[in-house]
Amino acid sequence: MINIKNNLLKKAIEAQKNLYKLKQPKDDFLFYVYNHPEALYKKAYLNYEKVLLISGGIDSYIGYYVTKKKYKNIKGLYVNYGYPYAEMEIETIKNLGIDCIFKDLSFMKKYQEKGEKYWGEIFPGRNWILCIIAGELIKQRGEIWMMAVNGEVKKKWGDKSEYMLIEGSKILSKFYKKDIEICVPFSNLTKGQLIELYLKENGDIEKLKKTVSCHYINNVNELPCGNCMGCLHRFVAMQRNKIEEEYKIPKKQVIENTKKLYLPEIENSLSLFSEERKKEIRNAIKSKI
Repeated sequence: MINIKNNLLKKAIEAQKNLYKLKQPKDDFLFYVYNHPEALYKKAYLNYEKVLLISGGIDSYIGYYVTKKKYKNIKGLYVNYGYPYAEMEIETIKNLGIDCIFKDLSFMKKYQEKGEKYWGEIFPGRNWILCIIAGELIKQRGEIWMMAVNGEVKKKWGDKSEYMLIEGSKILSKFYKKDIEICVPFSNLTKGQLIELYLKENGDIEKLKKTVSCHYINNVNELPCGNCMGCLHRFVAMQRNKIEEEYKIPKKQVIENTKKLYLPEIENSLSLFSEERKKEIRNAIKSKI
């Protein structure tokens, strides 16, 4: 047996011996360095968790569907933060068969009602609150996945910004004494491209249609309004994939609403939307009635 005097080298060799037995290094540096994405076995990642923020909408459902096929140690998290459509979202999540942990913060409804005249459909800081709760679910190290798509991740402003991802990860890691990273794994894709990915992974279109996006319906059997931001984001993505859905209003009016929402953005020279997303929007606006 070779006598190794260098303690750092000794620790590295011991970690390698243990890893071949699928025993993970406790040291964070060695954990990441020794776990290769190319590894033939997945057990090496079993104590690395992914917590997915679930809403019952298209993005979170597809994120869950795709991730579940690739990784074993994932958890879904749904937080009822008091919005009126919470019961509908919970029912949708169960209908979709998503394995999800449910948390109740519905007492926040009283704050939202006071602020709705200023913020409308926007819930400022929502994703940060969800990430704090998700951090509790990670045992030692892992990722929190938010399902943001192209154009939604700003540089510094908002609860999906690059600033929030970096600084929020540091705050959670320090507070919980765990290694936590907040991620937006699909932020380079448009919502339409995300649906394409789902279909390539043999996703069921009829099941996709059971997801909910409308902010102004109260049950899963009710037709979406066709007016709100959620409906219009969904309409553009579905049109890209030639998937037709019904709304409470005629398709012609949905298209007009889409123009009003998107044209100022896609015509703005400082727009953060990719050319692919702009093309997706323009095609939806020109879609046949």
